[in-house]
Amino acid sequence: MPIVTHLHGAHVTPESDGNPEAWFLPAAKNIPSGYATRGSHWDQIAGAADEQGTATFQDPNDQAATTLWYHDHALGMTRTNVYAGLARFLSHKGRALRSS
Repeated sequence: MPIVTHLHGAHVTPESDGNPEAWFLPAAKNIPSGYATRGSHWDQIAGAADEQGTATFQDPNDQAATTLWYHDHALGMTRTNVYAGLARFLSHKGRALRSS
């Protein structure tokens, strides 16, 4: 099943934003030869390992305390995957405050 994680409300770069066409498939052994295993907008963060069936996302945690939520964002499958439970809240405690 294609999947890509989309985090609402976070300060992330485009590679970590969960573009609907940046999906990837698991590293399964039964995927037919020639079958696409990554979407047309899939991209890996510079320096991260490029392993089949995985993706690396970065959230710099550089914002004030807030409640974020993330869910699958694969093109044409978001609703079905969210209904199936691929969505969660994330409590962000916020960056350390600097004294002036």
